[in-house]
Amino acid sequence: MNTIYTCGIKINPMTVEEILSQVNQWVKEGRKNIQITGVNARQIAFLDKDKQFASYINSSDIVNIDGTLVYLYLKLKGYKVKQKTLCADILYRFLEEANKMGDSIYLLGASPEVVEKVATNLKQQYPNISIVGIQDGYFKDEKAVVEDIKAKNPKYLFLGMPSPMKERFVTKYRNELNATINFGVGGMFDIIAGKASRAPGWVQSHGLEWFYRITQNPIGHTKRVFWVLFPCLKIFSKDIFKHKKQIIS
Repeated sequence: MNTIYTCGIKINPMTVEEILSQVNQWVKEGRKNIQITGVNARQIAFLDKDKQFASYINSSDIVNIDGTLVYLYLKLKGYKVKQKTLCADILYRFLEEANKMGDSIYLLGASPEVVEKVATNLKQQYPNISIVGIQDGYFKDEKAVVEDIKAKNPKYLFLGMPSPMKERFVTKYRNELNATINFGVGGMFDIIAGKASRAPGWVQSHGLEWFYRITQNPIGHTKRVFWVLFPCLKIFSKDIFKHKKQIIS
């Protein structure tokens, strides 16, 4: 599998279709506890703030390129990368596959109102999916949540939680969760619930999702951009001249 090693983490520069194909192959082989983690500028910034964060990413089976800044940095450094593989695009493909196969999913994260709305909207859009459990992200008893997920035995566990919470949770408990595929989707629960909207296709293709989010919430997202941007650029500046390592197998 094509793997890049940079900024102290691994990244798999695969297309969405390649990711789905690899995951389906693992599932056919009987694998469980598959962990998929998206990396964007926010995750890169956390590498400078949380010394454990790199281990959360590196424990993943697939690390996808979830943002324009990461994609452009990898291209600038000379890595062979085909495209961004946004978590949103992967999520929707998983949902299509789950609907086709009648698979089970568990929703973890966001507020009680949002996660309930996500479940309602998914049932309408993907009627063949079995939603076996929902849990908001404001829980205090992690073990109880882990036991509930384990008992429900979902094929897909989607985590609508912020970083580093979702990465830490899956890394810590993945072998206990009994889910086949563990996938952190961050703010996608807000979008599915209708609380926020995803950038139009032309905005995504030009790498301007960050600007679109600013137009939706100018004060909040402007602060967030600067909170992420400078630590991210700091990490890139430290890494830019380091030896390039990419393995294709």
